[in-house]
Amino acid sequence: MPGSSPIFISYRREDSKPETERIYEHLIAKFGRTSVFKDVNSIPLGSPFVESLEQALGECQVLLVIIGKHWATIKDANGRHRLGIPDDPVRFEIESALRRKIPIIPIFLEGVRMPLPSQLPESLHNLPLQNGTQVGQDPSFEPDMARLIQALTEIMVQTKPGAHVEVLPNNTSLEMIKVPGGTFAMGSSEGEDGWKNDEAPRHSVEIASFWMSKFPITQIQWDAVANLKPITYDLPLNPSYFSGNENLPVESITWYEACEFCARLSKKTGQSYWLPSEAEWEYSCRANTITPFSFGRTITEKQANFDNHVKRTTELGGYPISNNFELFDMHGNVWEWCLDHWHENYRGAPSDGEAWYTNNKDKERICRGGSWNYDPIHCRSASRMCHSPNKNSKTIGFRVVRKT
Repeated sequence: MPGSSPIFISYRREDSKPETERIYEHLIAKFGRTSVFKDVNSIPLGSPFVESLEQALGECQVLLVIIGKHWATIKDANGRHRLGIPDDPVRFEIESALRRKIPIIPIFLEGVRMPLPSQLPESLHNLPLQNGTQVGQDPSFEPDMARLIQALTEIMVQTKPGAHVEVLPNNTSLEMIKVPGGTFAMGSSEGEDGWKNDEAPRHSVEIASFWMSKFPITQIQWDAVANLKPITYDLPLNPSYFSGNENLPVESITWYEACEFCARLSKKTGQSYWLPSEAEWEYSCRANTITPFSFGRTITEKQANFDNHVKRTTELGGYPISNNFELFDMHGNVWEWCLDHWHENYRGAPSDGEAWYTNNKDKERICRGGSWNYDPIHCRSASRMCHSPNKNSKTIGFRVVRKT
């Protein structure tokens, strides 16, 4: 049986096979091959066809109906309009989505409009009520696909419990995950491999629910916000040492610049964004685990980017395993700035999850999570690092949080 794919494509091969293939290739390049279901190619050999379609439709978050010039008028070998046949697969897919109240996006190819109600069976009379979009030929194909991908991103996040999408300038999106409140033991015990004095004493911390970005901030997200009007500091465009891919994490930015990003994002959205406190970060990383890593007692190069295996940062989401809170890249790739000032241990640390400051505004700030060139010990959930707030490094990025 097919796995869970959030995007389901419905089309007729005789009507739009080459156009659909091109749309499909763009979608899998953005969302991944397993995220897009397209006809029999997505059904394993030997699986029952109708049951497989039912399962895929039941698990999808959005149905794309690709409509070409002959979509509504194609006939079978007996001269019957295929839409008029109850067991026609395209009709079955749309009826199932309407019945399940799954969002439907009609996609009109070049020069095509929605069929007239007289061309549709009664069971599909609500199809024209669905807001569709045009995907034309070149040169409009790329901007048309960009709009479609943005719409799909918003639908997929908004229809997923505990998720939210913030739309940034230039139609860039920022996915946020709701982290549930709870209590956890912060720090590590002396018996843990890699333990250091600064991770003690282990202590109980109560965390209120909040939102955290699903990934570290990407380079395209950085540039979208860096182009906004300054609040306190100027922000450089394209600051990262590693470039060439807009979905790489931004790095080579200072703590002050990360805070300026949060200030501009807050003003733009009307929400209050900031860097996570050290306690919020570790709680989110552990995600109800007590092992050195959220994946268990050890970590492998198939789970994260660390120990110079790749020798650079990697695209966010390239390691398809999240922790229990559905947060990605919490171990390795880039260190992540936190709000707190550096303290040599946890004696006197707050127990409410708030950031821990000193009277020295130039005190070193906390970084968490390890990076692409650090060994596994430094990528543990409890591992701590500090740097001057003025330091920028190709190993340091950040992610953002806001209140629920």
